[in-house]
Amino acid sequence: MTWVLLAASIRSMNPTLAKYLQLFSFISLAACSIAPLGPVSSSHPFLKALKSSPSQIWAAQVNEKLKQTVTDFNAHRALENGAEYGKSIRTLELQGKCAADLDQELSQMSCKRVNDVLKEPKHNQPLRTQDGKTIPMISYLCPDGGVVRVKPSGDPMSRFRPQPHASKSLRYPYDSTFETFDDEIVKVDNHGNAIPKWVKDLNLNEISTDQKSAYIEDWANDAHTDLLVRCKNEE
Repeated sequence: MTWVLLAASIRSMNPTLAKYLQLFSFISLAACSIAPLGPVSSSHPFLKALKSSPSQIWAAQVNEKLKQTVTDFNAHRALENGAEYGKSIRTLELQGKCAADLDQELSQMSCKRVNDVLKEPKHNQPLRTQDGKTIPMISYLCPDGGVVRVKPSGDPMSRFRPQPHASKSLRYPYDSTFETFDDEIVKVDNHGNAIPKWVKDLNLNEISTDQKSAYIEDWANDAHTDLLVRCKNEE
């Protein structure tokens, strides 16, 4: 019996013990379920940490929902609908594609397309450009809990990533709504690894002051993938 199943079986009898077993399961699976990364140079400090000490990339204060999400994803949990948790995005490659490529691929996986606009997280209100226009964002909600967010026009309000890009993430439970940034639990990179969705969930305690900027930038590049502005068949 796995630690995940053991924790679930005793939760009703001893919630405190189940909580510690869940934490042990989270750390153990995070450490042993890393997808192959290949050689990683010192110019990629986050990827280097992810490869060498995957359980150490997470901040100590991450919540129980995040821990369960990572545990279930790394354990390839079988869902009630017969799907494997997050399988749709585990091996989905974003690199070298345009928004139309992803739309076609995700529709074939029965992922529901939701047309939306970028919103500021505090009040969940639409962001607007200087000329008053909203910024399009497309979310694809897959039946296994996977989500792909596409910003086909990029984010012109962003100093860091104004260009068109996309990201993969997980919602929990797998059939929950995806209406605000709070509904996104973790990101999934192009290697198939669950990683923090934002800086708040990154463990920066062991990162030296002069390395933090490079570490955060490397994490951001792992969490987001730039898209082609023009599809290859349009070139």
